[in-house]
Amino acid sequence: FFKQKTAYEISLGLVGSEMCIRDSNRDDQPGRRASGSLAWAGLYNTYFWIDPTHDVAGVLLTQILPFADPQVLAVFAEFEQAVYVLAAET
Repeated sequence: FFKQKTAYEISLGLVGSEMCIRDSNRDDQPGRRASGSLAWAGLYNTYFWIDPTHDVAGVLLTQILPFADPQVLAVFAEFEQAVYVLAAET
């Protein structure tokens, strides 16, 4: 997630007592988000993205710490890829 800084504009902020990350893709992510997609991540591994190019959005909500837990990030990546596979089939 954070290793792709060249593909994202990342901004940090505080929402209530929760840290959040908002990003906007500058480059297409093969099998995932298109350029211009928006995403958000919250402290307790809550994630969503909106991809207006493909008319797709997704939400994954957990209550797991620490933030960016590797297992949750793996689930999120698999979930996002599965959404795009299903979207391509319709």
